Amino acid sequence: DITVAAPMVTQLSLPRFIASGDHSMVALDVTNLSGATQEITIAFSATGPVQLHGKALTQTLSLKDKEKRTFSYPFSVGSALANKGVLSNKDDASPVEDGRIEFNAKVTGIADYPIDRRWGLVSRQPYPVSTHTQSEALASGETITLNPALLESVQPESLKIAAGISNTVPLDVHRHLNNLLHYPYGCLEQTISSTYPWLYALDTGTSSETFSPAYRQTALSAGIERIAKKQKSNGGFGMWSATDEYEQHWLTAYAGHFMSDAMDAGVSVDAGMLERTLKRLQDYTRGRGNLRERWSPEPDQYRFAYQAYAHYVLARHNRATLADIRQLAQSVGDTPSLSLVHLAMAAKLQGDKGLANQLLAQAKKEESWRYIGNYGSDIRDKAQQARLLAEQNLDGGYVQTLTRSVSTELKKRRYLSTQEQVSVFQLSNALNNKTGKLWQADLRLGDEIRTVRHDGAFYLTRTGDDLLKGASITNHSDGVLYTDFSVQSSPKTAPPASSQGGVTVSRRFMDVQGQPLPVRNGKIELQTGDRVLVSLVVQSDQFRSDLLLVDLLPAGLELENQNLGDSLKLNEINVDGRSLEAWVKDADIQHQEYRDDRFVTALTSGKDGRWGDDETTQIFYLARAVTPGRYQIPNTLVEDMYNPEVRAISDSPGLLVVSQPDDQ
Repeated sequence: DITVAAPMVTQLSLPRFIASGDHSMVALDVTNLSGATQEITIAFSATGPVQLHGKALTQTLSLKDKEKRTFSYPFSVGSALANKGVLSNKDDASPVEDGRIEFNAKVTGIADYPIDRRWGLVSRQPYPVSTHTQSEALASGETITLNPALLESVQPESLKIAAGISNTVPLDVHRHLNNLLHYPYGCLEQTISSTYPWLYALDTGTSSETFSPAYRQTALSAGIERIAKKQKSNGGFGMWSATDEYEQHWLTAYAGHFMSDAMDAGVSVDAGMLERTLKRLQDYTRGRGNLRERWSPEPDQYRFAYQAYAHYVLARHNRATLADIRQLAQSVGDTPSLSLVHLAMAAKLQGDKGLANQLLAQAKKEESWRYIGNYGSDIRDKAQQARLLAEQNLDGGYVQTLTRSVSTELKKRRYLSTQEQVSVFQLSNALNNKTGKLWQADLRLGDEIRTVRHDGAFYLTRTGDDLLKGASITNHSDGVLYTDFSVQSSPKTAPPASSQGGVTVSRRFMDVQGQPLPVRNGKIELQTGDRVLVSLVVQSDQFRSDLLLVDLLPAGLELENQNLGDSLKLNEINVDGRSLEAWVKDADIQHQEYRDDRFVTALTSGKDGRWGDDETTQIFYLARAVTPGRYQIPNTLVEDMYNPEVRAISDSPGLLVVSQPDDQ
């Protein structure tokens, strides 16, 4: 037998992720397989927001044949946004990745076999990033200066400020678009909404990043593939997967809408997937396939909404029938305006302009918006109405009325759902945000000062601690300019527990016997190999069907894989006098993800006589301490995905300190 092996082998053991402010270590294994003793020199280095500690970063040593040596390198992490500059990549095929750390090991001394290896590690912010906005309409000669209070108690290196200037109705598009492009979760709605922007050209100033055609195509293809995986055999779609118990009727129409827009944009869409979707939408419009609908406080209005939406998508392909459209129009009652506009667009596309005008007139009614289970809000519904009307060149005056209303509502909101964000972006795209009239303004972001001349919306994003010097915009145009600042930063220390909208979340760290781990002087101390049981308790004062629970791990922990044979099973553990199996049965969990750096759960919770029995939900997961170091413990977050002003964070016990057992 012939064995082929490298004469010298190197491998680096490192955490799966890290956070700004953490202290950890990496271990470099060097093994001599050359068949003889070797004199080698090892040079270890790192780049990015990281500092290596210790003196022996370069050393020369003798390594016997088959001998392995391990070298430990302690390090600490700076801010993931420490490198000041604009977030863009006009020349690269993919966006610049903030917070990327790269470790490099060079080994020399073996003839004709120099080693130069690199390993990557991504750094994140340790605590939830907060966003604050400030906006003002500036007359000629007026100046907006960023409120200094927005820069207090922030981690300077994490500071990011986006400035927006426009001479049209302000929609703060750049912030919403950037959030969509980096949205980390993926139910059907979120997947479609975060993929939608790639259908449009993103080099028109609406984004703080620039993307190559190759990157855009890759992102589109990946998004469409994720959508396809959620399609059921009957053509409908599940929320998280094709095997979900409930079919998502409204989102199936949304998927059909996306595929139609993609085809119009020249994007290749699988013909079989589209055909199955259209056939299922035809079932909806004829009263078939309406079983197992998702929760709605108004089932009849929810059914009308997805049937009207289905008619519109089918009409785009000349697959709707006027008889069915007219029949649904006869059941109009206290119907939300967006449903009426969907049905009106279907009637217009199928040739009944009279019915279309009648429905559009009804859609202009004064209404008090309420949630019917179709992922909407006042902002989403008005933005989509204005978008559809603008795309069809209908009723320009009412489009402007709706747009101004959306702009007004945006100023009242701090957080938006993905539905709201994509709808605002699509509205801006439909309006084109161009007036043809040039404007001029002076913009200052930290140390940078520039004069901007533009004819529509202009956006610029900067990062870095020099932004603590403030920001300002001065209007040097004849007309009014609409200006805004969006300030994102991570706090210096963990924020206290907070809640709004009637939900709360709390967290307990326990041992595998279900006993709380002690917190001494703001620290939880573990040894490598220790298992940790984490309890997450969510409370809601009313039934909520679309809660998302995210627990970011401290970097010293890794989630325990419950599918492994040697993993401790949750049903073997008791907490508060009950088995975890009993607790889990009481929780209405829709979806769970075990990621490298977080535990994610989509759930329903809250007391309601029709839909839920208990206002409290308790969820558990297991983790294991794996890497020695000192790690900040992030806050747990819960939010209503489609009413994100309803949210809460837990407190943080402080630090997780992981050490090696004494015998190691």
